[in-house]
Amino acid sequence: MSTEETFNLLNFLNEVFEGNNEYIEKMQEKLQEHVDGQDPVTTTVSCCDSRVKQEGMWGNEEIGAEFTRGTIGNSVLEYTHEGETTISGDVDYIPEHSETPTVAAVIGHTGCGAVTAAYETLEALEKDYDLDDIEIDQVNLAKYNGKTQGINTKIRLLINSGLLEDYKELKGNAEKIEEVDRLVERNVDNQVAELIERSDYTDTEFIGLVFDLDGMYEGKKGQLYLVNYCGEKSPETLEEKVSSYSLINAKRIS
Repeated sequence: MSTEETFNLLNFLNEVFEGNNEYIEKMQEKLQEHVDGQDPVTTTVSCCDSRVKQEGMWGNEEIGAEFTRGTIGNSVLEYTHEGETTISGDVDYIPEHSETPTVAAVIGHTGCGAVTAAYETLEALEKDYDLDDIEIDQVNLAKYNGKTQGINTKIRLLINSGLLEDYKELKGNAEKIEEVDRLVERNVDNQVAELIERSDYTDTEFIGLVFDLDGMYEGKKGQLYLVNYCGEKSPETLEEKVSSYSLINAKRIS
C-alpha cells in the first residue's frame, strides 16, 4: 500500500472514530436500556445499496426497534451446504425467538443493480437458450454477464424465486428502465411469497415495500410505497386496506 493510500485510509478511520464519539454521546442512555437483550418488532430485508438507508428511510433512530438484513437484491433466501435454498437465518432469527407479534418487511428499490443484472443476464441468455426450457442452475452465468461467483449466486436466487417468469411476462412492453423497476416490484412479491410459503412463524406478518429512488412511482424521490400486504398485491385490495390511513402510500406499477 502506498503512503498516499495509507494516509487516505487513516483519514477515513479518523472520520469513523469521530462519528463514533458523537454517537456515544448521543446514544449512551438508550444503549444502556438494551444492553441485556433485544426484542424488535420489525425484521427488514433490504438491498445493501449505499443509497438505501435501511433504518433512515422511515426515520427510525431507536435502538432495538429493527433487526436488519442487507443483501443485494433483498433476497430472503440462502443456499445450504447441500445446495438447497432456505430462508436466511437473518430473517428467521426474530420471528423464531420473539414472544411478541413481529413484522417482516421486504424492501426493494427502483434502479436496483441486482435486478438490473438479473434482467441483463436473462437478456443475454435469450440469445442461446429458450427461456421456457432453461435450467438456470445448469448454466454458467458468468459466461453471459462476467460477474463474480458470489454475485451470480445472488442473481441465481432472484431468477429462481420467480424473476424468470416475471421477465418473460414483462420484457418488451416498455423502456428498459421501466421494465427493470417493474421487476423490482415483482421481486419484492417473490420474496414475500417465499416467506409465506416456506416459513412457519406463528405470529409474524409480511409486507412488501419499494423505496422509489428514481421517481418511477411519480412521487417524491425517496418515497416508500406499499406494494404487497401479507401476499395481497391487487391495487384495489391495497387501497382498501390503507383507506383509513392517509399517510400510507399504496401503489403498484407492474
